[in-house]
Amino acid sequence: MKTKKYSLGRIALIVAAVLILLYAVAGFFILPSILRTKLEESITSATGLKASIGSVRLNPFALSVTIDDFALADKDTSGSLFAFKRLYINVEARSLFIGATAFSEIAIDSPFVHVKVHRDGTTNLPSMAQSDASTPAADTAAAVRKFFVVIDRFELTRGRTIYEDRSHAPARIARVDSLNLKLNDFTTRPDEKGEYAFDASTDRGEKISWQGTIQAAPFKSSGAISLQGIKARTLWEFMQDRLNYELTDGELSGTARYAIDMSAPKMQFNLTQVGMNAKSLRLIDNETKTEQMVCPILSLDNMNLDYGSKSIRIGSLRGKNAVLRTKREIDGSFSLSALLMMKPDPTAPKEAPWKITLDRIQFEDNSVLVADQNTAPATDLVLEPVSLTIEHYNVLSSTPASLSVRGGMKPTGSFSVDGTFTDEPVTATVMLSCSAIHLPTFQKFVDKFGTLIIESGELGVKGKVTYAAIGRDTTMNFAGNASVSSLRAIDPLVNRDFLRWRSLEIQHITFARTPASLAIDEIVANEAYIRFIIDSTRTSNVQRIMAIHPIDAAQPDSGAKADTLARAEAGIPTKIKLIRVVNGSMNFADYSLSPNFVTGIQSLNGSIVGMNSQELTHAEMTLDGKVDRYAPVEIRGQINPLSADTYTDISMKFHNIELTTFTPYFGKFAGYKIDKGKLSLDLHYKLNKDMLEAENSIVVDQLTLGEKVEGPDVTSIPVRLAVALLKDSKGVIDLDLPIKGSLNDPEFSVFPIVVKVLVNLLSKAVLSPFKLLGSLIGSGEEDLSAVQFRPGTDSLEAAEQTKLTSLVKALNERPGLKLEVRGLVCDSLDRLAVAEARLLKQVRAMGGTDPELTESDNGRILQLYRQRFKTDPDSLVPAGGDDEAARKERQ
Repeated sequence: MKTKKYSLGRIALIVAAVLILLYAVAGFFILPSILRTKLEESITSATGLKASIGSVRLNPFALSVTIDDFALADKDTSGSLFAFKRLYINVEARSLFIGATAFSEIAIDSPFVHVKVHRDGTTNLPSMAQSDASTPAADTAAAVRKFFVVIDRFELTRGRTIYEDRSHAPARIARVDSLNLKLNDFTTRPDEKGEYAFDASTDRGEKISWQGTIQAAPFKSSGAISLQGIKARTLWEFMQDRLNYELTDGELSGTARYAIDMSAPKMQFNLTQVGMNAKSLRLIDNETKTEQMVCPILSLDNMNLDYGSKSIRIGSLRGKNAVLRTKREIDGSFSLSALLMMKPDPTAPKEAPWKITLDRIQFEDNSVLVADQNTAPATDLVLEPVSLTIEHYNVLSSTPASLSVRGGMKPTGSFSVDGTFTDEPVTATVMLSCSAIHLPTFQKFVDKFGTLIIESGELGVKGKVTYAAIGRDTTMNFAGNASVSSLRAIDPLVNRDFLRWRSLEIQHITFARTPASLAIDEIVANEAYIRFIIDSTRTSNVQRIMAIHPIDAAQPDSGAKADTLARAEAGIPTKIKLIRVVNGSMNFADYSLSPNFVTGIQSLNGSIVGMNSQELTHAEMTLDGKVDRYAPVEIRGQINPLSADTYTDISMKFHNIELTTFTPYFGKFAGYKIDKGKLSLDLHYKLNKDMLEAENSIVVDQLTLGEKVEGPDVTSIPVRLAVALLKDSKGVIDLDLPIKGSLNDPEFSVFPIVVKVLVNLLSKAVLSPFKLLGSLIGSGEEDLSAVQFRPGTDSLEAAEQTKLTSLVKALNERPGLKLEVRGLVCDSLDRLAVAEARLLKQVRAMGGTDPELTESDNGRILQLYRQRFKTDPDSLVPAGGDDEAARKERQ
């Protein structure tokens, strides 16, 4: 019995050994070949793509399988869609007891995936076989929920991926050349977590690291992400159809914490402690291919993203040494802002906007290059260094954000902006300050209006600016001060100063855009100077510099031009309380004369009070100066140049101006140089629109003529005689001369017209000297050229004696005049008058007392006739030529 028992035990061992051997032989040698063939056939059948496996190895004792050199062919090329070098799976025996499939290890070495999207949108991915339609979906879902997986260790090493998207032009290609993933204690059991670590690198040297915990049921994960050396162009290539620009350079690196939870009905996803750094970003315009932005350093710190509430909060965004290039378009917009706007995605669903908050934005030492297209060629403005700080910025919000900008302008100048702004609606309230802005930088803007060259000058502005844009309505207001110092503007034709001043201070400016208005408390012009020139063609430098051309009524578009001018004159409603002129001066030159006429006003001081473009009130003007440094000038009156209906009522007094200054004008028209003399003017000017009327009192003292001058415009009158007629005994010529003309006439100028009127007066004096003498001594227009005696008498009547007295007075006051008296006789009148006187004497001897003959003297006259001629007067009458009654009457 003992022997039998031993045999049975031994047999059992042998059987067990044989079974183990058969299990080992099947597992190690038979099943791998069968499994290899079945896998190739199943995968090929399921995908429609040829699958190949190099080898399959089983370890029946370790419950592991190893698949080597797997490849799934790409249907488009001879390459592979998916492949790996080695796949190792180790199943644990505890799977039989824990109600889950447990893997102690899954390892895949050198996996490769090549995904392609064709031009028509199709891919090279296989169409997987559909599940059995007879299986209810609910049963399938329940089976999935009951199927648990436990993986103690999962590892993917040296993975490679290629993604090609040829549905866009150009094609987008992304490569990952080294992908590694480690996963520990992964399970699909509810509420159980595992740890993982993931890192990948691309063919461009980009690296991604990802580690944390993961829970499959319900899905939750948290951890940390790290990016290093991510090329900006990689991101741009996948977004280029939404962008107006191209990123040609730049790298990004960053870290972040994340948490995702899909257990709730609405997915929760958060990013925290996000920090990003970018360097060497370079952006170019897609259309012009020009560089628009270079940013050497850009960093983002402490960003938090909450997907559930759609909010992003950024602690700080900082940049340094960036260079921005932009164009200011004709409509006032900037090209860079339009360039950075993303193109809308028509396929994207409309969602509520995200709430984005930036606690602090700071950019330091940047350069902004602006090409202003409002001039031709464009004006290039260089702003550097520029620093920008924005705090508490809520994007697309009505919450105010603070703004601070500090900058400089090449070649000189600085500016600052401090205040607040909002996005919705767009508003801003800032304090603006500019100082020492180099005005020649804006020369091309001046060129749009004339030919003036700004040689020097510095602009300063300080004030409060408010702006608001609601829909299509925009408002802008400014309140503050402005100044322009050391201005020098040159007339390029003669290369001499046209306008300059030491300083121009504009105090308390209030400007509103809607409705338009401008108010200024005070303008102070310190040491201002202007040069007015008339050239040889009788064109003024103001006309030439400002390109002023008269409107031709015969031209078809003259009406449009006139309308344009009328609208321009209307302008912005403007009020200026006070204008002060301190030590101003002006130079006037007329080069149309030979020799040239040159004079000037210096030491001009005074004020203009109460200018207003919309009221009927008139500004009071008070100015005092000197002509050629010695002759005082006083200007008093009322003006309103801002009004469309121009009004001027001014009195100007010029005392003792040196007459030799006017030799060019006097020589041209009168034909003599002036050796000496003084001119005083008391002018009263009234301007109605463009017509100027003046009442002028002109006093010329000690006018002494010099040598004679020949010329085409010289008058033919005897000027010396005319001057002698006008001078009184003290050498003074005192005249009242009217002046009338249009300010639109380029030849209209006060002093030339005075001289012309004076020459006309001289002509009148020579042609009617005695009438002139009568008017000068207050006898009106009475002609003193003749004293008349009554015919037949040798005595003057009272009126004629008064004329003679006036003539004597005029001659006494003009010692330069010599008078020759010549008598004239009218024989017929004198003979008749003498005869009448003799007859009257004889008649009165016969009777009567009347000083003249009357009808009562007829009889006496007939009696004298009979006595003298010894005949009857009736005999002189032909027979029948008279009746008896008449004859008796004569008798």
